[in-house]
Amino acid sequence: MLTYYEILQVKTDASQEEIKRSYRKLSKIVHPDMHDNSPEANVIFNLLHEAYEVLSDSEKRNRYNPNSQKQHSNEIAEKYNEILQKQRSLIEEYDRVIRRKDQREYELLMEIKELKNKKNHEAENTPVVDESNEEVNTETAHIEVENQKNELLGTIFLILFAVALIYIIIVKTSWVIIVGIIVIPIWLIFKFFRSFD
Repeated sequence: MLTYYEILQVKTDASQEEIKRSYRKLSKIVHPDMHDNSPEANVIFNLLHEAYEVLSDSEKRNRYNPNSQKQHSNEIAEKYNEILQKQRSLIEEYDRVIRRKDQREYELLMEIKELKNKKNHEAENTPVVDESNEEVNTETAHIEVENQKNELLGTIFLILFAVALIYIIIVKTSWVIIVGIIVIPIWLIFKFFRSFD
């Protein structure tokens, strides 16, 4: 059976200051607010308070001494021990829950780290497309096509001019007819190529 001294965890010859200090320390630990107002915490706190009220008052403390322990109910001490045991079980269960939570958090952190590494690896292996190069290549291809068209037109004009000169020399036709023969095909060819732009 626990005495009030044992409940407050002080010696039988403890000073009032030691009793007060111990009570304050223990009441913070077993206060019901720290344990979701559980019934066990309330009982423990009430026992602690009762012990403090007796031992902090000189007159009550003189009446209470180790020789008069038998006058106090054995049920209270047994209940206190039972509650302490339940409290230990709750603390152990709480520790298990915390360990499981910490383990799960660690596993999630590892998964996130692995996904980030995988993403970084994929990003390193993905070829970077240089859009400015694509634009330059497209522009270069367009210029080449234009140059080919201009070369073709130049060749056609040269052939027509040669045909017109040969025609003038052989047939000796007037320049107006020759210009008409040259200008109309040139204009038609020019319109034909411009229709593709």
